[in-house]
Amino acid sequence: MLEAALWGLVGGGSLVVGAALGLRLSPSKRAIGLVMAFGAGVLVSAAAFELTEEAFRRGGRDATAIASLSARWPSSGPIPWSPASAAATASARVGNNREGRPRPW
Repeated sequence: MLEAALWGLVGGGSLVVGAALGLRLSPSKRAIGLVMAFGAGVLVSAAAFELTEEAFRRGGRDATAIASLSARWPSSGPIPWSPASAAATASARVGNNREGRPRPW
């Protein structure tokens, strides 16, 4: 129990240190976005690892492999044959965002 309390203190302490640094340094929106994206990816992968063992136990190797691959595929990029993908590609070629406004860069 003491070990769990110490790990909780480390996790909580890192939150306080991160908040203090964020207030002190005022990071850019890009840096905030990168950190948030990393955190979201870690959260999703932790949930996936947690659920994979039970899926393997209940459904077997083949079902777990198929489900894992099919769940990953939509997140790997735009679907090439969708109209939204074609519009995004055309918009990117002319340097506009999805609303048709010029990109800031």
